Amino acid sequence: MVAIEKITSDMFDDVYTSILADDDPDLSSDDWRPLFQPNHAGNENHFGYALTDRGRIVGMLGMRHSQRSIEGKRKEFCNLHSWIVDEKYRSRSLLLMRPALKLTEHTLTDFTPTEPVCAISRKLGFKPLESSLRILLPFNLSRRREEQGVRIESDSDSIKSSLNSTELQLSEDHQ
Repeated sequence: MVAIEKITSDMFDDVYTSILADDDPDLSSDDWRPLFQPNHAGNENHFGYALTDRGRIVGMLGMRHSQRSIEGKRKEFCNLHSWIVDEKYRSRSLLLMRPALKLTEHTLTDFTPTEPVCAISRKLGFKPLESSLRILLPFNLSRRREEQGVRIESDSDSIKSSLNSTELQLSEDHQ
């Protein structure tokens, strides 16, 4: 019997061996684990939903909850990730999306959808944001950075020490 259940931290090992280990051979369980651990940026105590058949995980939709202050108001966000379903259960895939669609007070995002997920998401009412990225460097390339007073920093402690409390919170939320 197929069922949906919330994914909790204590389910991580089962989710990893059942679904995630075969999804990307370059990612280890240590790479995936942080997505299934609590963060201070969200109020939820789960990390998505699992599709199960007689207790065996056959699919999942990962969710990462967070809050942001926008124009002085606290807003709820939920980023969807890793919508993976065993091929034999694909006809039940949309069951995993139902709880997400009930989050009417949240802004739902999916920053890394595959093309098939994009197509399904559009049919469910999601709207694509810009699909291109342009990076504008904050200095004149014809002059040396040092002459312009520009320093490119990659040390995380140095970067964190230069951030205000809101920027630091955003940085920590995205780690």
